[in-house]
This record gives sequence, C-alpha cells and structure tokens, in this order.
Amino acid sequence: MTSWNGLCTSSSEDQEKFVDAWVGKLLHFGCVTKSRAESSNIFVKKILSSSVSDLLAVFQENHLAIEHQ
Repeated sequence: MTSWNGLCTSSSEDQEKFVDAWVGKLLHFGCVTKSRAESSNIFVKKILSSSVSDLLAVFQENHLAIEHQ
C-alpha cells in the first residue's frame, strides 16, 4: 500500500507511465487529455482566428462558439 500511496501523491515519470497505460485500456471516445483544462484550452485555441486580436473580437468569437456548441 505504501508504494501505491507514493505513486498517487508524487508527480514522477512512473506516474505518467501508469496513467498512459491506464488510459490506453479504457474507452475514452477520443478524449485522451489528462485534464479538463487542457481540453478547454484546445477549444479556445481552435475558435480564435488569430493570436493577435482585439479584446472585443475575442469575446465575439467566444460567444459565437459557445452558442453553436
């Protein structure tokens, strides 16, 4: 049990390997990220047309994307 607790509480290369192996055996419907924040970040990057834009354009594009989800 001690090694299991150590694996769960540490952020190490072994922990990453364990997670990758576990995710590979589960049905995930194409969602292969390890966090919801990463998925949200990818969504925002896809909806923005440019990395250089004014704040109003960003809000408008974000609003349209949320409406059409």
